[in-house]
Amino acid sequence: ETVLVTAAAGATGLAVVDVAASVLKAKVIAAAGSDSKCHLATQKGAVESVNYNKASLKEEVKKLTANKGVNVVIDLFGGDIFKQALHSLAFEGRIVVVGFAGGTIPPIPANILLLKNISALGLFWGRYRDEEFPVFSSTISSALSYYQEGQIQPHIGGVFKLEEVNEAFAHIIQRKSTGKVVISMN
Repeated sequence: ETVLVTAAAGATGLAVVDVAASVLKAKVIAAAGSDSKCHLATQKGAVESVNYNKASLKEEVKKLTANKGVNVVIDLFGGDIFKQALHSLAFEGRIVVVGFAGGTIPPIPANILLLKNISALGLFWGRYRDEEFPVFSSTISSALSYYQEGQIQPHIGGVFKLEEVNEAFAHIIQRKSTGKVVISMN
């Protein structure tokens, strides 16, 4: 399957690219807000990337898929990028809402779901801790196994000292971060 990941250079986005490409062997298209972030996502396994600050995500995905669209969208951005990603889905595609890094929670146009037989899902993984702990525990175990086997490689995009915690948060809020931002206790 072909998977489109928005906000693909953030911590969750890079993790999705890594698992989709390395573990699930999907064709991944990464979408991010700068050329350097797109480049990072392709280094993590995306076969194509789109800088949605330079071009229409919808139009670029059409070109990259020969007008077929993608099978799955993992949307971490929200806003207008969500809408473009939704329109980029193929017949019987699925869109999974994971977050709103762009700050705007978009409405879902039901007519698009109907016309393309699309499914829209929400995923708040932390809820599994309380509702379905075995699923929560199993996913952590799987992630650790993938890491130990070398199938995934988490990206550390910045390391800050404990006394620089405010700078670390500013780095994230200003959307300068890629991957995980780590606070060092040393």
